[in-house]
Parts: sequence; structure tokens; C-alpha cells
Amino acid sequence: MSEKMTKCKSCGNDIASSAKACPNCGAKNSKPIFKKWWFWVIIVVLLIAIIGAAGGDDTGSSSASGNDVVQSTEAAIKVSADDLIRAYVNNSVSADAQYKDKLVTVSGTIYSINEGYVIIEPDSDDLWLNNVYAYYNSGEVEELAAYAKGDKITMTGECKGENIMSYVEIKYCTIN
Repeated sequence: MSEKMTKCKSCGNDIASSAKACPNCGAKNSKPIFKKWWFWVIIVVLLIAIIGAAGGDDTGSSSASGNDVVQSTEAAIKVSADDLIRAYVNNSVSADAQYKDKLVTVSGTIYSINEGYVIIEPDSDDLWLNNVYAYYNSGEVEELAAYAKGDKITMTGECKGENIMSYVEIKYCTIN
């Protein structure tokens, strides 16, 4: 009988790979976690979730596509960053009904200007965890160069609601 042998992790004696415990010291003989089938199932599920989340993310920098301009005949809803964030913090379902997929003009203080988006922070201390991410059109780059952190800004774009990270997204923004 040529059974595969392995070393006991506890006492170092040779034991059969299929043994549940070491006959010498009684220590359990278990496979490493990466050799268990359920470990690989979890890894595959996590990879699919990560790829799905990354594939569905259209927050990259704007290009000269048809998405650069919001086509709307309705008037923009004017709202401060504080009021918009507070609406989503208090009741995201109600806020979606009021703002989601609508043209909004948001005013607030610049927290940072990044490639593709501006982070607008609330002025209220109780909302410090939440921000508005305003994804700007490619034609706004030159005008944004004149702004800095702490400046007041007003941007108009299409509200996409609150994302999983608890910030409100505004897409296809132009500076007013």
C-alpha cells in the first residue's frame, strides 16, 4: 500500500495524507485553506463582483462623445451641496424622486479638483462624511484651471443619485 505521506504540523512525524489526526500526538491533519474547494468558490464570486462593479462604472474621464452634453428642455433645479446631500442622508428614496435623472444646478465649496471630476464639500459640519462628485465635461478643463480648493463653485449637470460610497453623483457638468 503506497499511501501518500505528509509531516504532522505539530510533532513532525510522518502520517498518511488522508489521516484525520496524527496517530502520535492527536493533532488535526487539515488541508491548507487554499486547497479547500469553498475557498476557491469565494475567490471566484469576489472576482466576478469586482469585475462587475468595475465594468459598470462609467465615471472615467469625459471624452468628446455624445455624453458630454445633457440634452434637456427643462429648467435646472437649483440646490446647494448641503441641501442636496442632506436630502440623500435623510431619505435617499425621496431624494431620488426629487433629483435623480434631473438637471440640477449645485453650488458649494471645492474640496478638490481631479481629472474628470470636482469634489464639492458641504459647509455643514454634520455632513462631513458626504460630498458631491461633479463629473465635468471635457470642455470645462480650461475654466477649472482658474479654481482652487476652498473656492465657491456652481455646476449644472444630471443628478445620478447616491452611490454605495454615500456621495451624490452629478454627471455631464458644466460650470456656471
